[in-house]
Amino acid sequence: MDITKNKSVRMLKAAAEGNYGVPAIVCYNMEQILSAICAAEAKQSPAMAMLFPHALHQYGLFSYIWLLKHDEQQIKYAASLPFDSIMIDISHYDLVDNLKKTKELTECCHARGIAVEAEAGRIEGGEDGLKDTGVLGNIRTTLQFMNTGIDFLAPSIGNVHGGHPDGPFQFEYDRLTSIKDAVQGQVQLVLHGTTDDLEVRQSVRHGVAKVNLNRHPAIWSRYLRDRGTLLPITGMMDEE
Repeated sequence: MDITKNKSVRMLKAAAEGNYGVPAIVCYNMEQILSAICAAEAKQSPAMAMLFPHALHQYGLFSYIWLLKHDEQQIKYAASLPFDSIMIDISHYDLVDNLKKTKELTECCHARGIAVEAEAGRIEGGEDGLKDTGVLGNIRTTLQFMNTGIDFLAPSIGNVHGGHPDGPFQFEYDRLTSIKDAVQGQVQLVLHGTTDDLEVRQSVRHGVAKVNLNRHPAIWSRYLRDRGTLLPITGMMDEE
């Protein structure tokens, strides 16, 4: 199947050519999915809704969710469902096995017209209950992952899943630029693990076409927790 016709591939190619970033919003329930759609429509902006595997099990599948994340055991199953793209993160394997499995799973997804995203290096921190230790990406590893046939690549440039650490922290934009130059547009770059608007803008200027947003939607969850016992849902909607 011609993967260039895939909606996510076309969307991120346009973003790279237009020098802007597409927000990819992690959603945990139907309300967050609808909120992501409404926000995109209000701003007349392209956007993606992303779903963790545990949310798939808990809330079921909606045909307009575009990205399933992470779980190796579910990837082949998810490829039979109406996802537009799938994130493969199996960095708990050593590099050789990671590359081999990523290539096999990418071929499986591409046969069904589904685009594939993968991490090159290992991004510090944790998400969806999973913890990991960071390993910065380099050109050699980047090209190895690109050669697996993936469509989107998330480099490790000092970004952190789950929020910034208390200690020294710095995005390596020069590393990001080098990676962009190395891939030469054959894959589109994705930013994982940031909460800072300036980092997002800088990363887009350095070649990122998609920005994953997980902690931003959590602001609404905190608001709901703090105000939910004080106001009816209509009152909270009016406040919002």
